[in-house]
Amino acid sequence: MDDDRFIHYKIGIKALDKEHSIIIQNFNDCLEFLKEKKEINNVLEFINKLLLDHFNSEEKFMVLINYPYLDNHVSEHKKLALYFKKKINESNEYKFQNRFLVSVLEESFLKHIDEQDKQIETFYYSIK
Repeated sequence: MDDDRFIHYKIGIKALDKEHSIIIQNFNDCLEFLKEKKEINNVLEFINKLLLDHFNSEEKFMVLINYPYLDNHVSEHKKLALYFKKKINESNEYKFQNRFLVSVLEESFLKHIDEQDKQIETFYYSIK
Protein backbone atom coordinates (compact mmCIF):
# COMPACT_ATOMS: atom_id res chain seq x y z
CA MET A 1 0.00 0.00 0.00
CA ASP A 2 2.90 2.30 -0.73
CA ASP A 3 0.78 3.93 -3.40
CA ASP A 4 -0.07 7.49 -2.30
CA ARG A 5 -3.73 6.88 -3.13
CA PHE A 6 -3.95 4.43 -0.25
CA ILE A 7 -1.93 6.22 2.43
CA HIS A 8 -5.20 7.24 4.06
CA TYR A 9 -6.00 3.55 4.64
CA LYS A 10 -2.90 2.76 6.67
CA ILE A 11 -3.73 2.11 10.30
CA GLY A 12 -0.20 2.07 11.67
CA ILE A 13 -0.23 -1.61 12.64
CA LYS A 14 2.38 -3.13 10.31
CA ALA A 15 1.04 -6.67 10.00
CA LEU A 16 -2.50 -5.51 9.27
CA ASP A 17 -1.32 -2.77 6.91
CA LYS A 18 0.70 -5.38 4.99
CA GLU A 19 -2.37 -7.60 4.63
CA HIS A 20 -4.48 -4.63 3.53
CA SER A 21 -1.81 -3.79 0.95
CA ILE A 22 -1.76 -7.33 -0.47
CA ILE A 23 -5.54 -7.38 -0.82
CA ILE A 24 -5.55 -3.97 -2.52
CA GLN A 25 -2.78 -5.07 -4.88
CA ASN A 26 -4.88 -8.06 -5.89
CA PHE A 27 -7.80 -5.76 -6.67
CA ASN A 28 -5.40 -3.78 -8.88
CA ASP A 29 -4.34 -7.03 -10.55
CA CYS A 30 -8.00 -7.81 -11.27
CA LEU A 31 -8.41 -4.48 -13.00
CA GLU A 32 -5.29 -5.12 -15.08
CA PHE A 33 -6.54 -8.58 -16.03
CA LEU A 34 -9.82 -7.06 -17.16
CA LYS A 35 -7.96 -4.58 -19.38
CA GLU A 36 -6.21 -7.56 -20.95
CA LYS A 37 -9.50 -9.47 -21.27
CA LYS A 38 -8.25 -12.15 -18.88
CA GLU A 39 -10.34 -14.29 -16.58
CA ILE A 40 -10.60 -12.91 -13.03
CA ASN A 41 -12.62 -15.57 -11.18
CA ASN A 42 -9.49 -17.16 -9.74
CA VAL A 43 -8.19 -13.78 -8.60
CA LEU A 44 -11.54 -12.93 -6.98
CA GLU A 45 -11.55 -16.28 -5.19
CA PHE A 46 -7.97 -15.64 -4.07
CA ILE A 47 -8.95 -12.18 -2.78
CA ASN A 48 -11.82 -13.76 -0.91
CA LYS A 49 -9.42 -16.21 0.76
CA LEU A 50 -7.01 -13.37 1.59
CA LEU A 51 -9.91 -11.43 3.05
CA LEU A 52 -10.96 -14.31 5.30
CA ASP A 53 -7.37 -14.91 6.41
CA HIS A 54 -6.99 -11.20 7.09
CA PHE A 55 -10.16 -11.09 9.15
CA ASN A 56 -8.83 -13.99 11.20
CA SER A 57 -5.53 -12.16 11.82
CA GLU A 58 -7.30 -8.96 12.68
CA GLU A 59 -9.64 -10.71 15.10
CA LYS A 60 -6.70 -12.36 16.86
CA PHE A 61 -5.03 -8.95 17.16
CA MET A 62 -8.21 -7.43 18.62
CA VAL A 63 -8.38 -10.21 21.22
CA LEU A 64 -4.71 -9.64 22.04
CA ILE A 65 -5.26 -5.93 22.75
CA ASN A 66 -8.58 -6.54 24.49
CA TYR A 67 -10.45 -4.47 21.92
CA PRO A 68 -13.78 -3.45 23.50
CA TYR A 69 -15.74 -3.52 20.22
CA LEU A 70 -14.59 -6.96 19.13
CA ASP A 71 -18.07 -8.47 18.79
CA ASN A 72 -19.29 -5.63 16.60
CA HIS A 73 -16.17 -5.76 14.45
CA VAL A 74 -16.44 -9.53 14.00
CA SER A 75 -20.07 -9.03 12.99
CA GLU A 76 -18.94 -6.51 10.36
CA HIS A 77 -16.37 -9.02 9.11
CA LYS A 78 -19.08 -11.65 8.70
CA LYS A 79 -21.31 -9.22 6.78
CA LEU A 80 -18.49 -8.18 4.48
CA ALA A 81 -17.40 -11.78 3.89
CA LEU A 82 -20.96 -12.76 2.97
CA TYR A 83 -21.24 -9.76 0.66
CA PHE A 84 -18.00 -10.69 -1.12
CA LYS A 85 -19.05 -14.30 -1.51
CA LYS A 86 -22.47 -13.30 -2.83
CA LYS A 87 -20.99 -10.93 -5.41
CA ILE A 88 -18.40 -13.49 -6.53
CA ASN A 89 -21.08 -16.18 -6.83
CA GLU A 90 -23.30 -13.82 -8.84
CA SER A 91 -20.35 -13.04 -11.08
CA ASN A 92 -19.78 -16.75 -11.68
CA GLU A 93 -23.47 -17.58 -12.11
CA TYR A 94 -24.26 -14.80 -14.55
CA LYS A 95 -20.85 -14.89 -16.23
CA PHE A 96 -20.21 -11.21 -15.76
CA GLN A 97 -16.90 -9.74 -14.81
CA ASN A 98 -16.26 -6.08 -15.09
CA ARG A 99 -14.55 -3.10 -13.60
CA PHE A 100 -17.71 -2.19 -11.73
CA LEU A 101 -17.75 -5.49 -9.82
CA VAL A 102 -14.09 -5.19 -8.87
CA SER A 103 -14.55 -1.53 -7.92
CA VAL A 104 -17.59 -2.30 -5.76
CA LEU A 105 -15.73 -5.03 -3.89
CA GLU A 106 -12.62 -2.89 -3.45
CA GLU A 107 -14.67 0.09 -2.29
CA SER A 108 -16.50 -2.03 0.29
CA PHE A 109 -13.12 -3.26 1.60
CA LEU A 110 -11.67 0.27 1.76
CA LYS A 111 -14.82 1.51 3.48
CA HIS A 112 -14.39 -1.22 6.09
CA ILE A 113 -10.81 -0.10 6.73
CA ASP A 114 -11.90 3.50 6.99
CA GLU A 115 -14.93 2.94 9.21
CA GLN A 116 -13.93 -0.08 11.27
CA ASP A 117 -10.18 -0.66 11.24
CA LYS A 118 -9.36 2.97 11.95
CA GLN A 119 -11.15 2.47 15.28
CA ILE A 120 -8.75 -0.36 16.12
CA GLU A 121 -5.88 2.01 15.36
CA THR A 122 -7.32 4.68 17.67
CA PHE A 123 -7.83 2.19 20.49
CA TYR A 124 -4.44 0.54 20.04
CA TYR A 125 -2.52 3.80 20.21
CA SER A 126 -4.57 4.99 23.18
CA ILE A 127 -3.38 2.01 25.25
CA LYS A 128 0.16 1.75 23.88
